[in-house]
Amino acid sequence: EAMWKMLQKRKPSDYVISTGKQYTVKQFVNFVLKELNINHKWRGKGINEKGFINSGKKTIIEIDKNYFRPSEVESLLGDASLAHNELNWKPKYSFQQLVDEMCKINYI
Repeated sequence: EAMWKMLQKRKPSDYVISTGKQYTVKQFVNFVLKELNINHKWRGKGINEKGFINSGKKTIIEIDKNYFRPSEVESLLGDASLAHNELNWKPKYSFQQLVDEMCKINYI
């Protein structure tokens, strides 16, 4: 919908399309694992933190410094105010709805 609204403008412009809400990768993982009914635990701190299946024997997620951006930023948060004002656009999906939809795709 946002893309369609952008294409209807006579004069092109750049728009940020975002919810304006911020989540960490850890929060995303927690939402996904909950949706998939996978019990898990986190151990460690900072870059040494790892996620384990509830038994604690199998690592399911860990940090790899090789995937850090060269100029890593502390915070990424989109500001969609221009899209709100000029396109009369607003997000229709919540973060939880997005996670739900992503997880359901795996079961099709």
